Amino acid sequence: MQFNARKELKRRKTNKNLREIDAASIIQRRYRGRRGRILFLNKRSANLERIRLIAEQELALEEAEMHAAATKIQTVFKGRRARRKMEARRGELRELEAEAEKVRKQAESNAAAQRISNVMRAFVAFRKVVKRKRENAARLAELEGAGDASVKEIEEMKGRMQAEIRAMEMQASLQSARDRKDLDVKDREFKDALEKEQR
Repeated sequence: MQFNARKELKRRKTNKNLREIDAASIIQRRYRGRRGRILFLNKRSANLERIRLIAEQELALEEAEMHAAATKIQTVFKGRRARRKMEARRGELRELEAEAEKVRKQAESNAAAQRISNVMRAFVAFRKVVKRKRENAARLAELEGAGDASVKEIEEMKGRMQAEIRAMEMQASLQSARDRKDLDVKDREFKDALEKEQR
């Protein structure tokens, strides 16, 4: 029995040691498990934070890219619209310039025609006066040569002829003045057309 008692004691001591070792192993295992879970949770929360920051950065980049794309689209659209407006304005300007050029050419043409008309009227009036003077001189010479008319009649006829010539000269000068006035009006119209064209 003693032998069994020793064995039993030995077994109990070993069990006690084993229990202490087992208890220490359990405590260590639980401590290490808890420490591992805490480290895991810390790493997980850090990873989640990093993932969240990366997601926010990607979202911010996407928003920035979307804003940049929207800005580019707006820029292209506004540029196209502005070019269309400018082309329309250029077309209007070309039409106005063509119209002003037409008015200017018409004014030049009218002014040239008026000048030619004035010169021709003055020339015709001068020729009439010269012709009338010649006719009067020929009539006077005829009367004086014939001797039928008295000096008084000749003087009266000279007076009438000179009055008629003065009237013709006066009419020619009045026509010339009217022509100058018309020419000034045409010149003013031409200058107005030029000013309009320059605007």
